Amino acid sequence: NKKMKVSVKVPASSANIGPGFDCLGIALPLYNTITIEETVLPGTGIEINVISEDETIVSYIRKVDNARILFNKQQYDDCIELLIQVENDYSKHIPVVQASVRYIFDSYVKKEDYSSAIAYYVNEYIKDESLVAKVDTSLLSKTLHRKKYKGVRYNLDLLIFMFVSQQ
Repeated sequence: NKKMKVSVKVPASSANIGPGFDCLGIALPLYNTITIEETVLPGTGIEINVISEDETIVSYIRKVDNARILFNKQQYDDCIELLIQVENDYSKHIPVVQASVRYIFDSYVKKEDYSSAIAYYVNEYIKDESLVAKVDTSLLSKTLHRKKYKGVRYNLDLLIFMFVSQQ
């Protein structure tokens, strides 16, 4: 067996924090280290193992990649279920939650479950306005207007959604 290992050490990112934090982020001794090991097995091809000092990073990457695959395969219910788990597991990591919220919202819209998309968006907005910062509501707003709001529950969530998505 021939083995090759590659380790990558990446400094912590200060992205999405705001202006002035880049210098501070660079000065901090925080890193993610991931090691990828390649094993060539005779007659079977190549097997790649990901080894990480921080297993949560690898777990996060797997879950998000699986969710994106499910989204692209139009398996929206499974995508939503997995991303809600990601959102709960990484609730302290705002960029992770923002990406999950965007995909969950888009999944509801793709399913044409507009009431659920609206309720979910409003719920996340009420929790923390920054969680919906990466959600593009324009397609849903145009669709609702074009369909004259047919099939959508007229409730407080709809009013809140229409107000905050227009800002």
